Amino acid sequence: MDNAIVLLPELLLVLLGLAVLIAARFAPRLIAPLSTYGLVAAFGVLLGQALIGAVGGPAFANAVQIGPLAGFFRGAILLAVAAASALAWGEAHPSPHLRFGLLIASALGALGMAGAADWVILYLSATVMGTALLGLVALGPSRARQETMLKLFLVQAVAGAVMLFGLTWLYGLGGSTSYVALGSALQTPDSLLTYALLLVLGGLAFTVAAVPFHAWLPDATEGSAPSTGAWLLGGASLAAVAGVTRVLMMVFSTNTGLWAPYVTGLAVLSLLAGSLLALAQSELRRMLAFASVGTTGFGLLSLVAASHPASSQDGLMALLMTVLTAGIATLGLFAGFGAAGARTLTDLTGLHRRQPGLALALSACAIALAALPLAGAFWARISLVRAILVYVSQSMLFGALALAVLVMLTTVVMAYTALRVPKAIYLPTTDAPIPSDQAPPSPQLAVLWLCALASVFFFVAPSLLWSLVGAATRGF
Repeated sequence: MDNAIVLLPELLLVLLGLAVLIAARFAPRLIAPLSTYGLVAAFGVLLGQALIGAVGGPAFANAVQIGPLAGFFRGAILLAVAAASALAWGEAHPSPHLRFGLLIASALGALGMAGAADWVILYLSATVMGTALLGLVALGPSRARQETMLKLFLVQAVAGAVMLFGLTWLYGLGGSTSYVALGSALQTPDSLLTYALLLVLGGLAFTVAAVPFHAWLPDATEGSAPSTGAWLLGGASLAAVAGVTRVLMMVFSTNTGLWAPYVTGLAVLSLLAGSLLALAQSELRRMLAFASVGTTGFGLLSLVAASHPASSQDGLMALLMTVLTAGIATLGLFAGFGAAGARTLTDLTGLHRRQPGLALALSACAIALAALPLAGAFWARISLVRAILVYVSQSMLFGALALAVLVMLTTVVMAYTALRVPKAIYLPTTDAPIPSDQAPPSPQLAVLWLCALASVFFFVAPSLLWSLVGAATRGF
């Protein structure tokens, strides 16, 4: 247990999960606040470690390595799961300890993926996170949750088997499960390494819901509780992106030309399918799920830009800005939809008349998802286009200019999709629903306003955003 202090947040989550189970027996009313405030405290511990310089380093014989990039993802994951826990306050359930306990377990697996430097840790962490997510979906209120749970189970089984097959192949080629050792041993590309890479990439593509491995995400988001959907799109997706990034940049750092074409194909398909399918949705959760698929495409293109040494930092900064701002917007929209009691676009009609503050904050988060000015996501798109242009100029692959054009075109499509939310709120229709005087839950309003303000703040103070992601790219 060398340097196990870097895993203090994970240890706190284990203790928090046990405390939730104990509270279910003696103080059921304390489960929700205990979970939410405990997760916030875990983030505070992580922040304290960063301030005193104890946040990074290897642990458990280098099976876990916490660098600036891992620290960034771990902090974002803890904030996302705390927000999802707050959203769960307003959700009635006969066994709340199961919901909060599974949420904490899923977050524990997500933190493991963000810091894994060994295939065994990555696979175990992905299994823990996926199994907990399966339980959360099973607790959903939807009548179709059994079908959704079965689909998710089958997808996880197939993805796990494919990835495990690829991992065993890599072990046979490199003689180790360590990222660093494999990166040193697998420097000469050949056909066997290509096959192993494709198997691993295929398994990881399921976790990030890249097209054509995305079909499970809309069903899981729609069939689960709002808090579960918020965590799935705004938190668990961060862990999946962290896992993919660390694998490609640490294990295959000297073989970027081997994986860049395949990642480019996944990115292009995800951008096109995600943006167009989101445009066709009227159910709000499915719309956000397909928009998340499009965001995955933006993130994968950032990794392509990071595959060249000259544009590596630009690509990683674009990746971190993209996932951070998209996560903020997604969490805020889930909180706003839950506060408004809306499942479809028509449910938002007339919201500005009966709850003007809620309508304003919800519109701000929609603008953030659209990556328009007044939202920090606007700088993320600018950063991505810049990273692609640097990549083109350094690699001399001028055909990749089409990727920058694709980013701009799909941004317009996704902006139109996101702006359907404020359009439904402020523009009257003939079939407006009956206004409701029921006050929205306070935790949902708190998450909504925090996300809206954070998005606007990152736009008016972009230097802070640039400094944050710049510091995170100094090491894995």
